[in-house]
Amino acid sequence: MGRRSVIPHHVLDLMRQGGRHCWTVDEVHSDLADRGLAPDPSSVFRAVTRLEHEGVIVRVPIDDRRAHFEVAADHHDHLVCEGCGAVEPLACAVVQALADQVRATSGFVVSDHQLVLTGSCARCERAEGLPEPAHGGAGHGRSTDRRHPGSAAGAVHASRGRER
Repeated sequence: MGRRSVIPHHVLDLMRQGGRHCWTVDEVHSDLADRGLAPDPSSVFRAVTRLEHEGVIVRVPIDDRRAHFEVAADHHDHLVCEGCGAVEPLACAVVQALADQVRATSGFVVSDHQLVLTGSCARCERAEGLPEPAHGGAGHGRSTDRRHPGSAAGAVHASRGRER
């Protein structure tokens, strides 16, 4: 009878307490090494794959050609900074309101969604020296994202401005 690997336990502990919202396999491997553990990269990959298969962690749909994972929790969406790569959770109440409106107008029932808004976090915006967006900018069809006019990221900037 083989010995059960302890690496998944360490991976899950790291993901729960590591101070990051979601993780790539490389980030997990690096942070485990920083904690004094020395698993080989393939063992970390197998542990992450196993935890995903067991439903303990889930894949986050960030389109940067790397797989990202987070501890399974209540559904939420994500904000991704194009500058520093930070990923933050976003409550999906707005998306639920949209799903309710879609059902009311078309009869289509939304059963699931995945939303990732890209843009710049407040720290990167300050570092670039760009002015904060005006209140209500996204509600008037204007994009406040200077790199991608008309993109969803403009809505992130505008909503962040309204929350202040």
